[in-house]
Amino acid sequence: MAKKRRRSSGNKVNAVNFGYAGGIFFGAVILLMTLAGIIFRLFPETLSLVADWYGWLGYDVTIFGAILGAIYGFIDGFVFLWIVAKLYNRMA
Repeated sequence: MAKKRRRSSGNKVNAVNFGYAGGIFFGAVILLMTLAGIIFRLFPETLSLVADWYGWLGYDVTIFGAILGAIYGFIDGFVFLWIVAKLYNRMA
C-alpha cells in the first residue's frame, strides 16, 4: 500500500501577522514622512503623490492628515501583504 504524501506546512507564513507587519510599516512611513514634510519641508514631491492618492479621503500635509495617512497606510499595507502571504501559502 502506497503512502500518501502530505504537503509540508513548514514553509507557510501567518497571513494575519504578515499583514499587521506591513500595515504598521506602511502606516509609520506615511506618518513619519508627513511629519518630516511639515516640520522640515522634506519630500515635497512624494507627499504630493501621497496627497493625490489619499486626497479624496481627506489626506493633506497637516497633523490631522498625518494621522489619516497613517490609518490609510496601515489599511493598505495590511491588505496588500495579507494578499501576498495568502498567495505565497497557496504556492508553497
